[in-house]
Amino acid sequence: MPPANSPSPEEKWEANRAKVSFAEAFPGRLMRWSDAVGKTVDAVLESGGTHVLVFSDGTFLITPEAALVPAAVLAALAVARPRLEPRHAEAFATLDRLAARDRELTRRGKLDRILGAIRHNAADMPELKAAVQRVLDEWTDPPNSHD
Repeated sequence: MPPANSPSPEEKWEANRAKVSFAEAFPGRLMRWSDAVGKTVDAVLESGGTHVLVFSDGTFLITPEAALVPAAVLAALAVARPRLEPRHAEAFATLDRLAARDRELTRRGKLDRILGAIRHNAADMPELKAAVQRVLDEWTDPPNSHD
């Protein structure tokens, strides 16, 4: 039986969707080059295969538009954060909350899948319980390589 606090797939999907939707509609984001006409460029920042043009009024444009998958938008916002956060602090706080919820649901989902795999396989592999117990007994807290 899964833990009581285990997220449903729908709950995890909704948390990720909310984070991505918010990032894609982030305040100050310009969607077309024509929206930048007359604006003064304050900085050009590189983020993987994209660039973030930050304008002096706190608006920004991520380019090339064709390459923008949600992960690219989130990465571009992370790169531009030091320049944009003074004008969009509330939006970054919202994005942080949405990302934290998504991470927590991902973490809880992983726990549920690991425990489910152990439960599912325990009957067919009697040595599994002893092997899991050995891992727990030998446990040392290694640095978290997944942050």
